[in-house]
Amino acid sequence: MRSHSLKELRLHRAQKRLENALEKIRNCAIIVEGKKDAAALEACGIDNVYVFGQIGRTCERIKERGHEKVAILTDMDRAGEKKLLFATDAAIAAGLSVEVGARKALSGLLILRNFEDMQRKLESFGKNREKRDSKRDG
Repeated sequence: MRSHSLKELRLHRAQKRLENALEKIRNCAIIVEGKKDAAALEACGIDNVYVFGQIGRTCERIKERGHEKVAILTDMDRAGEKKLLFATDAAIAAGLSVEVGARKALSGLLILRNFEDMQRKLESFGKNREKRDSKRDG
C-alpha cells in the first residue's frame, strides 16, 4: 500500500471541495454580475445563468421558470459584496432559497476575483492536477 504525502492529501481535498462547490451551483439558478461572467460559466458547462440586471425582476423570472434555489456569484470586491447583499434580499423576497457557500469556496479554491475568469482558472486547476499526477505516477 502506497502512503500519501500531506501535499497529495491537501490536493485531493481541494479537488473534492471544488467538485462539491460546482455541484451546488449546477443544481440551482445562478446570478452573475455581467455578460462576461455568464459566458465564462456557460463555457464551463454551467446552465441556468442569469445576469444581474434589474435584480428584482431577474429573481421573479428565475422563480417563474421553476427554480427554487439561486447561487449569487458576484465579484470578490466591494461592489460585488454590495450586489451580493442586494441580490440575496431580492431572492428571498421572491421566495427563493440562496446557496451561500459556493461563491466563497470557488473564489478561494480557484483564486478568483472575478467570475469571468472561471473557465481559465478551472482549466489551470485541472492542468496543474494532471502535472502533479503524472509526476507522482512517473
